[in-house]
Amino acid sequence: SDQLDSAFFSLDDPIFMQLSAESAPLVLEDAQADTRWRIWGGHPETHSWAAVPLFSGGQLFGTIEIGRLRVDPFSPNDLFLFQVFAHQVGAALQNATLHGIEQQLATTDLLTGLYNRRGFIDIARHEIERSWRFHRPLCLLMADIDIFKQVNDTYGHIAGDAVLVQLADTIRTTLREVDVTCRYGGGEICILLPESDMQGAQRVAERLRLAVQNEKFRYREVEISITISIGLANLAVP
Repeated sequence: SDQLDSAFFSLDDPIFMQLSAESAPLVLEDAQADTRWRIWGGHPETHSWAAVPLFSGGQLFGTIEIGRLRVDPFSPNDLFLFQVFAHQVGAALQNATLHGIEQQLATTDLLTGLYNRRGFIDIARHEIERSWRFHRPLCLLMADIDIFKQVNDTYGHIAGDAVLVQLADTIRTTLREVDVTCRYGGGEICILLPESDMQGAQRVAERLRLAVQNEKFRYREVEISITISIGLANLAVP
């Protein structure tokens, strides 16, 4: 019987190296007689075996392999069918990757890597519905860089952008992974805190305020200090 499977090789594996170098199917009439098969640690019951390179966006990232439990070499027609299947799989993976990139670009602020308004609103809507349904606490922080216009006027907008990027990093290291952060506009940052009541949100806000106050933001050789003001709101769940 035939066995169809997928495999991912290490980059220094001799089988993967040949597939990468030749970008063509690799056929072993009897895998058990091939030292590369033993090095790789292939299945001891497999004999005739073929691997077809799996490409996505022109990049080799794995293979689709098929093996037989007997010595019965694959025909050229077999290999053609394998290649057609591998091409379809690669195209589907590339489309899925491109779709994921498009979705990320549509919901991400390109400067800071935080969510933009669109991405944030989508997640906030889901979190609000979840909080209402399961009667769980939910809080929102709205932070604004104090006198951010002065930073831009004094050091230039490129310096202001550098401050925003570093501010986003500070927020990431201060908050939990489940917290959702959005660059709402300019120097405004919106943060959603799932499973946090008002008391917990106040602690988070103060911790974040101090982290920003104590952070030394830099642009080239210039050290810039900023502070933020934070407002809080909570969802009144039944």
